[in-house]
Amino acid sequence: MNTYNYNLSEFLNNILDIPRLTQEIQNNDILTIALDYINLKQYTCTITFKAELSIEQHEELTYIVNNHSGESSSEIEITDVHIMSQDPRRSSLTTGGHFCGESFHLHVPAAIGSYDLDISFPFPIALLSGEWVSTAAMNEDVAEICLYPNTIIGAIIAPTVIGEDIIYVSPTVIDNIQVGFHVSIGDIELGRVYEIGENYIKIDRPLDTIYPAMSYINMCIKIINNYLFNSDTVMSFGKDVPDSEILPANTTIKVTYNNLNGLEKLFTLYIAYLY
Repeated sequence: MNTYNYNLSEFLNNILDIPRLTQEIQNNDILTIALDYINLKQYTCTITFKAELSIEQHEELTYIVNNHSGESSSEIEITDVHIMSQDPRRSSLTTGGHFCGESFHLHVPAAIGSYDLDISFPFPIALLSGEWVSTAAMNEDVAEICLYPNTIIGAIIAPTVIGEDIIYVSPTVIDNIQVGFHVSIGDIELGRVYEIGENYIKIDRPLDTIYPAMSYINMCIKIINNYLFNSDTVMSFGKDVPDSEILPANTTIKVTYNNLNGLEKLFTLYIAYLY
């Protein structure tokens, strides 16, 4: 047997922090057998190793569980993502209700590559709509716009499995993620969330890499996803949406422009918002 179950009542404070418990087990000199994963379902913590523990090792594991404080081990800040959808006419609840239209410019050089434009405001805004003008020099290029780019919201609590679409995650991921959000590990985008469970998320594509437990999960909200330029036109978004996104102060709106044809161009984004 290489799987060991403990009730939350067996932990010191009746709480569990999976990243901290993982570190405590991996740093223990007696528990020399590799840890596979730790999972929590309702009130039962399941700890699985690559092989069966000896009697001494099992006793040591129980000692670690009984003395586990449950305090967070994270040395980085987990960002709470607050997105409130409100009718623009009621957005004065979180803003002053004042309208502003503003243009932002990104010079794209004559070189194939990816170029970013970060936009933020030192006060809350209600993002209403936006638009840009496509030109012939932009044909075959691709752009996207996302909110909260690469925002860390938690960690994986069990190694991922190649070919599966399920990822077991810490409670902070469940607290902040929503169906439709994109998730990534580092710079590798994993996919878009289509199901959220008690301690897992499912994404819209199978995993092709094994990611270990304690890998940090990033998220972003893409409001424009893989837009392909193919004509001279004005591209508008958000004008027909009845509600607006209320963004806290200093929230990053990231524009990523992928210059695929190698031509020089000036990309101009106009956005309308309430502040």
